[in-house]
Amino acid sequence: MLSGASAGGFGTVFNYDELRGLVDSLCGVPCRSDFALGYAALASRFPADRFALTSSLRDQTIRSYLGLTPEAFETALLAAAEQSIEPTANFEYFFVGGESHTMLGSPAAFISNGVDLFTWLNRMISDASWASTRP
Repeated sequence: MLSGASAGGFGTVFNYDELRGLVDSLCGVPCRSDFALGYAALASRFPADRFALTSSLRDQTIRSYLGLTPEAFETALLAAAEQSIEPTANFEYFFVGGESHTMLGSPAAFISNGVDLFTWLNRMISDASWASTRP
């Protein structure tokens, strides 16, 4: 399992290709202007691997880096999930309400749709019922 939180989470996604020993770009120029395309490209390139994105719907840190309002970040995050993650078979997301930034420090404390992050991550490793969740 390879994971990251905060910028490390984004770094994990965008460097996964290289970490797997591949040098060619993930999806070329389109990914440079729309990083959400990288989710589907990773899932397609590594169909036997599982990928996860964890985020609050209005993450105050990531949205500030992107220069987005809380509402605009939530809209963009949900659109990326719907358009790039949901169509894949091996990429899921865990979203919580609010503006918190990272969740891995206390995964049992973050609950989305009745499932805590600790349980959800365990399902990612070994359970066929692992699925995306959001409030």
